[in-house]
Amino acid sequence: MKSVVLAGGLGSRLRPLTNHTPKSLLPFCNRPFLLHLLESLARGGVDEVLLSGGLDPAPVARFAERGDLPFPASAFGEEEALGTAGPIRVVADHLTETFVVANGDILSGVDIAELIAFHRERGSICTIALTPVDDPSAFGLVPIEEVGRVRAFLEKPSSPDEVPPDAGNLINAGVYVLEPEVIDFIHGNGACSIEREVFPALVDADLPVYGYSAPFYWSEIGTPGRYLDAHRDALRGLVEVSQAGDEIAPGVRAGAGVKVEAGAHLMGPCLIGENVVIGMGARIGPDVVLGNGVRVGAHAEIDESVVHGGCELGVGVRMSRAICGERVRLGRKSVVSGEAVVGPDVDAGDENEFLAAIRVAGPNRLPNRAVRFSP
Repeated sequence: MKSVVLAGGLGSRLRPLTNHTPKSLLPFCNRPFLLHLLESLARGGVDEVLLSGGLDPAPVARFAERGDLPFPASAFGEEEALGTAGPIRVVADHLTETFVVANGDILSGVDIAELIAFHRERGSICTIALTPVDDPSAFGLVPIEEVGRVRAFLEKPSSPDEVPPDAGNLINAGVYVLEPEVIDFIHGNGACSIEREVFPALVDADLPVYGYSAPFYWSEIGTPGRYLDAHRDALRGLVEVSQAGDEIAPGVRAGAGVKVEAGAHLMGPCLIGENVVIGMGARIGPDVVLGNGVRVGAHAEIDESVVHGGCELGVGVRMSRAICGERVRLGRKSVVSGEAVVGPDVDAGDENEFLAAIRVAGPNRLPNRAVRFSP
C-alpha cells in the first residue's frame, strides 16, 4: 500500500518557526512531525510513501533519507504551486493500485487499517476520513447518508445560522483512500484542489464516494495555539505519539544525560530530551516539552510550553503557553507567554518580555529590556 503525503506546506501562520523549516518537519515531541505521521500510516499497513516537498523539496528529500523511517520514502517537488490535488497527478505513474493520501500537518488518531477496510467493503472509489466538530460553522461540512455515502460538500458558511439543519457536523480530516481512477478528475497541469474540485466532481458524476466517520482524535498544527494544544494532547495520551526516554517522575519522561539540580520540581505530563540541565529550584510542567541540549536556569518556571533543542533559558525565566525555536537564548528574568513565539537563533538579554502572541524572528540579538510590556 502506497501513500502520498503533502509535506511541503509553508506554514505561514507558524512563522518564524517555519522561516527555514517546512511545517511538517517542525519538532513535535522532539521528533520531526512527519515521522509521527509516517509511523501512524505504517501501523495501518502502508509500506511506501511519496512525499510532496512543494516548491523547495530539499528539506523533505533530506528527511526521506533518514535511517529511522518505518518504510521506504521518496520525495518530489513542484515547479509551481499545485494545490492539494496537483501533487497526486505528478506521481500518477506510481499509483496503479489503491493508495492513501494524507495532509502533512494533521495529527490524527484515525485507524488507517479500518479506513482501508471500510473503503474496500463499500466498493468506494474515494473514501474520506471524517471527524465531528463542536462548531461546524468554522469548517466546510461533508453530509453523509446512513451507509456513509457522501451527499455533498458544503463550503464553510459565513455564519452559524447558514449551516443547513441536515448538514451534520462532520468535517474532512485530511486523510483519504483513493482508487487510481480518481486521478482522471485532477484537471490540467496547474493547481487543483482535491477538496473543492476533485471530490465534488466525483459526487456529481455519481461515483461511489464515502465518508468514514468515527470519534477519533484530530488536530492540525498550523498555528502556535494549535501546535501547543497538540503537544498537550499527545503528552496526555489522547493520541498515539512516540515519546523517547524513561519515566523519571510521575508523568515525566526524560532522555539520556538529563541533570536535575537540587530543589527543581518536575510536574507531568512532561517530555525532556537528552542532555538537558534543569537548574536548582526550577519548576517544569505540566504540559512541557524540552528539546535536546536545553539548559534551564535556576528558579525558572515553565508550563504549557515547547522549547526546541539547544536553547538556554536564564535564571528566573518564566514561560507559559509559549514556544522557543532552536538555539534561543533568554536572559535572566525574561518572560515569554500568551502564545508568543521566539524564533530560532534569537539571543535576548535580561528582562525582556515577549507576551500577547508576539513573534520575534532570528537570527537576532536583543539587548537587556529591549522588549517590554510593563514599565
